[in-house]
Amino acid sequence: MEIKERMRLTRWAADMAECQNSGLTQAQWCELRGISLKTFEHRCKRVRDKVSESIGETDPSLPPPAFAELPADVMKNAQDSSLGMPTMVIKFENATVELNNGVLPAHLKMVLEVLTRAE
Repeated sequence: MEIKERMRLTRWAADMAECQNSGLTQAQWCELRGISLKTFEHRCKRVRDKVSESIGETDPSLPPPAFAELPADVMKNAQDSSLGMPTMVIKFENATVELNNGVLPAHLKMVLEVLTRAE
């Protein structure tokens, strides 16, 4: 995968997470950002397809993705102190993903899969 495509998919995955965390409907979120709903839905499908494709092409020599369990009080402290700021920032080559409180585990996993499996 070329670098431009990887950057697009990473940005779109971050947009998916931002939309999910915004508390808005997809239509409302898209309207605020000047993106047509159809375009956003197409981008979401492309990200999901790439993740599915990447999972199917897993290199058996690589360890499976792992997630660390955090104590509940750590997450509560992060939520209390975030004041609208991202609680997590992931930097990967030329891309940055900012995640806010309440990101669904499935969306976080999808973003991490795209980042770790992109070529």
